[in-house]
Amino acid sequence: WLTIDLVEHIAKCRGGDKAVALDPAIKRYMGIGNSTGLGMAIFLSKYPVLLHNWVIARETALGRVRGLNGATSEQKILLRQLMGRLRHHLEEWIVEDAEQNQKISTLRSEMADFEDFLSDNGIFAGALPWDQLYRLAEKSYSLEGQELVASLLMEPHGDLIDDLADTMHTTYSARLEPTMILGDLRTLIEDQYAWALKDDNPEKQKHFWYYSEDKLEPRLGERDVDPGAEQEIPLAIARDVTRLHQMLKKKNSADTVASFVMAYPEYRYVVRRIQTIAHFPYGEIYDSMIDSKIRPLDMLRFKLAFFGASKFDPKSDLWTRITMFQGAPMPNELDHDDVDIWAFPVKPTLQT
Repeated sequence: WLTIDLVEHIAKCRGGDKAVALDPAIKRYMGIGNSTGLGMAIFLSKYPVLLHNWVIARETALGRVRGLNGATSEQKILLRQLMGRLRHHLEEWIVEDAEQNQKISTLRSEMADFEDFLSDNGIFAGALPWDQLYRLAEKSYSLEGQELVASLLMEPHGDLIDDLADTMHTTYSARLEPTMILGDLRTLIEDQYAWALKDDNPEKQKHFWYYSEDKLEPRLGERDVDPGAEQEIPLAIARDVTRLHQMLKKKNSADTVASFVMAYPEYRYVVRRIQTIAHFPYGEIYDSMIDSKIRPLDMLRFKLAFFGASKFDPKSDLWTRITMFQGAPMPNELDHDDVDIWAFPVKPTLQT
């Protein structure tokens, strides 16, 4: 809004009465372009409690909607209107990346199928209709299709789920529980981090994360090939949990965490993380962040989606372009009745 206002001000200063303001529909459609890189991936690992709160809010919202035993006429109308808009929105999502292009093509076909399914007036007649729609997507569509349907199903239920936005923050920080005995810590690892203990293959440790010297920006290096491994950022959670687990096997299960971390301070951070994650089960990325097959792009997209970013345009596995606030109302439109209905914007058709 500020940028558009500035452009129009400059135009008026230069053109006077001949200056023409942008059409309101164009203003809403323009949005903001941005790009993001590896720092976003580091953020997800660095703030596990915040990550948990984001995901639990999303899962709670979806659970509330799926638990509804009916639908109002307004909700049905809005859902079908959004589907019609979505079809055009997907046609305007064009990228150069071959893999993402294929996903978008699949998504278009899946959403056409879902729109056909919604045209049946009897779909809301049975029990738990919103849950049935979700289960259809889960059974029949790609991951992209499933997530898009989940977003669609939540859109008509602002009154039911908007309060969850107030839960998507935290003041909680990771805490060490020094009185815990090592036997209980080992059990925590085996319960919560079984995924990390499955494979100790060297390919799972091929990369390392570090900050560049010049710009202090995050980088992803290849171990034993690129210099800088001695400056590794502690993001190899799966590896470090596995090493801790192996060390605990050699220790007295009745000893306390306090005595252990005093003797082995290098494990303090991972012990504290394990004890924290026990209270926040959605806080961990269930994969090795230094694996040979790591795609930081997936983590970037995950985080950006919570910010409302759309039209992801990958430029590599390490960074992506995005669009934000496309379709969002201008400040002078905030009192309109449909102010919250701006998901899946499409290019406006203007009269000439």
